[in-house]
Amino acid sequence: MLLKRFDSNGASVSSFGTNGVVSVVSGSNAVHHTSLALEGSGNIYVTWLHENTFALAVKKYTNQGLSIVSFGSNGMLSVTTATDSQEQPQLLVTNTGSFSVIWSDMRNGIDFSISARNYSSQGVLNASFGSQGELSLVANEGNQRRAIALLDSAGDMYLVWDDTRSGVN
Repeated sequence: MLLKRFDSNGASVSSFGTNGVVSVVSGSNAVHHTSLALEGSGNIYVTWLHENTFALAVKKYTNQGLSIVSFGSNGMLSVTTATDSQEQPQLLVTNTGSFSVIWSDMRNGIDFSISARNYSSQGVLNASFGSQGELSLVANEGNQRRAIALLDSAGDMYLVWDDTRSGVN
């Protein structure tokens, strides 16, 4: 997975990363369902799912494309390593860098629900968020997927999603 920066005129920023590109994940680790967000200072958060394991991870970079190795463990944060399908991660980042990761989760092996975890700007799980740092935002019979979320200036979260319960969609 690659990360590239463009200026406001659409030109590649060659000073970003190495020759204008950052290799976020390399090798045979296939990734999918990528997402990114910016914090107020310009730091970049990138999230993705490993295709074979469904593990959800986040990396943090400076606005120049340098990995912030003090973030998580050696620059990478493992959000969940649940073995059933996780998909469609989304990042919400505040101006101070605290962030939430929201995703569709099929840990029960039957239906997708929507889960979230909240972290400090250093990648430390906020244990007071939900139950032990994780919140099941929507967990009903049927599938709840494709969540899109926003934060307002007070830090309140707004969430919209697809819901396959009878008569809801």
